Amino acid sequence: MTGPVFAPVTYPTECKASQNACSPTAPHQADDLEAQLVDDGLGPELREILTGLGHRDAPGLTDDDLLQRLRGNKTPCAAALAARLKDDQALAQRALAAFRTAIAQLRELP
Repeated sequence: MTGPVFAPVTYPTECKASQNACSPTAPHQADDLEAQLVDDGLGPELREILTGLGHRDAPGLTDDDLLQRLRGNKTPCAAALAARLKDDQALAQRALAAFRTAIAQLRELP
């Protein structure tokens, strides 16, 4: 069984959580959650998660290398990120801010 195939989606702007400001970014495919999380400012937390999973080189990974590593470790990284979001209210609010901004921006589209 295969899932649906989504066409690439281009958003007019995207809010960078680390900057608290909206700025144009490269488009993401609708199914590229890893890239969206990194662009939303969660790269440091994702590097820490990978380090905790035994990837000692994670702190020095470029964003492109980080994305590749995350894609190869989806389940353990997703579980660790979910646990962090559950336990760290500040992180949860920061992560959710990007989703709230994206939803608001989608509502403004014609």
